[in-house]
Amino acid sequence: MPAQLILPIDIAKITFTRAILLVLFFPALFSYIRGLGNGTRHIQLPDILVVFMCFWILGAFTATEGIAVSAESGGLVVLEFLGGYLIMRGFVRTRQDVETYVLWLAVAILLLVLIALFDSLVGRNLVTESIARLTGERTIDNQYRNGLLRARAMLEHPILFGTLCAFAAVILFYGLRTVKLRFAGLALCTFGVVLTVSSAPLLALLIAFGIMAYDRIFRGVPGRWRLLIGVIAAALLLLTIISDHPVRALINRLTFDAQTAYVRLLIWEYAGADALNSPWVGIGREDWARPLWMPPSIDTIWLVLAVVYGIPCSLLLGGALLASMRNTAPKVPESLLDPYLVRMRRALSIVLCLAIVIGFTVHFWGVMWTFLGILIGLRTTLGDMVAAEAAALMSGRRAGARVLPYGTLRARCDPIGSGFRYQNPRRSSGRNGSTGYRRPYF
Repeated sequence: MPAQLILPIDIAKITFTRAILLVLFFPALFSYIRGLGNGTRHIQLPDILVVFMCFWILGAFTATEGIAVSAESGGLVVLEFLGGYLIMRGFVRTRQDVETYVLWLAVAILLLVLIALFDSLVGRNLVTESIARLTGERTIDNQYRNGLLRARAMLEHPILFGTLCAFAAVILFYGLRTVKLRFAGLALCTFGVVLTVSSAPLLALLIAFGIMAYDRIFRGVPGRWRLLIGVIAAALLLLTIISDHPVRALINRLTFDAQTAYVRLLIWEYAGADALNSPWVGIGREDWARPLWMPPSIDTIWLVLAVVYGIPCSLLLGGALLASMRNTAPKVPESLLDPYLVRMRRALSIVLCLAIVIGFTVHFWGVMWTFLGILIGLRTTLGDMVAAEAAALMSGRRAGARVLPYGTLRARCDPIGSGFRYQNPRRSSGRNGSTGYRRPYF
């Protein structure tokens, strides 16, 4: 939903996105609690960290701005993030739910790229300007780079639209059914990134291409992800050792434009000082100290959270991102698991790693703040589903069943849609090899 669509409510600035989240918040919460009751959901570490982060935001705002501002502004920030997170934790239960989400994401990206292309052809963000005039909202100035419009479709900023396309490229490439659709989705998202004329999303996309190529080339190598993480960790450690200012060196390598890198380094210097001066609850909505010529925006999610809500808020978000990628499933070969769920879990892990890295040069707000909550919630839910499937396989193995590679046979009993399957040697043979089983539908 475009940020310019505002509902006529005097209590707070309620966009259509926030209205949808508000309507779905409690049904998603109740669905999540119901899942805890019937065993299809388990409380995971990201659940705890996300809830703590939301309470920290409200508490920090109360300390710096008062309870009234905390209830309104802080409540909207919490609603945008926690609402998206809960929708994924509460409503996504089966493989079909995940596939449906990927299809809707593909449709949304297609519409947004078409709007961005139209805006680029006319040379201005005409769609959002028209919506702003209808709702009476302030229009956002058009941004140009090298004579080209930086398209933003219906999002708040071109960087956010480009980042959304970069993240969606990975999800669509791993999540769509056929090879043709996967490459079409990848091309569509790449085109969307190009239309934004933004360096950070382009860098995120290039990193994503590199990781996906690595996954493809070394797909038969056990421990390939541990190897990649080790290489990256060693590179960061080396950067810390050889550089007096490792954050400055990292930002210089995450931006293509020297002037952009210089401004972001100054942001880290001045805004970082404010964060260190008030490390626990931040400075709230107070303007951060800087030279008069510097823009007021802070172009990094990690620094924004630290300055506004305190350093613990940044740590809690980072912890939730990392914890959601944790493997909580029993150790079973991937060939025995649903390949689609395994593939999607890998895709979400790549996207969340991109979010951590690109977060040093991009601030997520509005739609992208909600999307970040959705990504963490979906990755945590995928971990739940794969863990349940692996546990069912282990249970069948302990009962004396012969475990088959995925796709050989599929059990009729599939309470959470994860697709676990095992063959009981005591069952008599039927048309598909054993009574009570049918061939997979995919």
